[in-house]
Amino acid sequence: MTKLTCLAVAVLVVLVTNGYCQDSGDDALQFEMKPQSTFQGCLLRCLDKDLCCSCKESDKLSMNAAMVNDFSKTCASSDVLKCSIEWVNSWMNAELGGASNCTVQDKVEKEVNQCTRKCNGRPWSKPLNLDHPLDHPSQPSELSDLSSYNEPDFTEYCNDIRAGGIFCTSYRKDSFTAGITRCRSGNRCGYHGYSYSWCYVDFSNSWDYCCTGSCGFGSNTNYMWCSSGSTWQYCGKAGRRDVEGRLCLKGFPCGMHQEIGKANYYWCYTDSSRNWGKCCQPWDQCKSKCGKYSACYTGYKKGTNLKKCRDRCAE
Repeated sequence: MTKLTCLAVAVLVVLVTNGYCQDSGDDALQFEMKPQSTFQGCLLRCLDKDLCCSCKESDKLSMNAAMVNDFSKTCASSDVLKCSIEWVNSWMNAELGGASNCTVQDKVEKEVNQCTRKCNGRPWSKPLNLDHPLDHPSQPSELSDLSSYNEPDFTEYCNDIRAGGIFCTSYRKDSFTAGITRCRSGNRCGYHGYSYSWCYVDFSNSWDYCCTGSCGFGSNTNYMWCSSGSTWQYCGKAGRRDVEGRLCLKGFPCGMHQEIGKANYYWCYTDSSRNWGKCCQPWDQCKSKCGKYSACYTGYKKGTNLKKCRDRCAE
């Protein structure tokens, strides 16, 4: 088949399939859908990668792909132009809260609305592959296909282990206690009439101390601590999984939380039912090389409270 014939056939086919004809060198006739010709592909390529407040540079495109997947699932069966405004507002309201340092809502809303108008009317594809966002997925057989994906652990994309959500929400430093518990909405660390820094952590008026200086090992101490005005507190960020490998509740990473009394070990809640687990010390993480089990210390002091731990590569 000649190149001219291939071109003529392609002109006819594009009207039906939105495909295109490629000359592969041996004049073979090939048809495929251009990724940018679908709504999701167009939207992904249109959105600014810097919409994410605190994403790791290498994961910004994957985070945008996750946004596109959720937008598609939410808005495919409605007026996408109207839905885009509601979608941005619902996500931003859910992600930010009073503790956030992320101020991109106007930018996100502008980008999503502009790109939705640009891409509106293009055919839908199945959800994007977050590991390979620019690969082109096949067409859905029905709209329910747009929901056929597993929501990722967004914190894997974030620079800060305390962050979470679709924008890798970057939190203010004064929004966490010394034990890495998030202050309740509308309340931040401060003296609040006392000689030490503190904040409320829930609406039952439970409270905890906050750091007023850096967290680390002092001279001749075998634990991490920080100043808190007139007193001092144990501290230290210890990751986002407990010793069993369970992911901590979003916004509640491993730390010296005070919810169950003056904790003498690192721990976190693992679900909304307040199940919890101990965590490896910040300086003594699980070190097994893909072995099924190893052990680490979980206590507030070096060499205390030894527990078996599950290495993530053994999951």
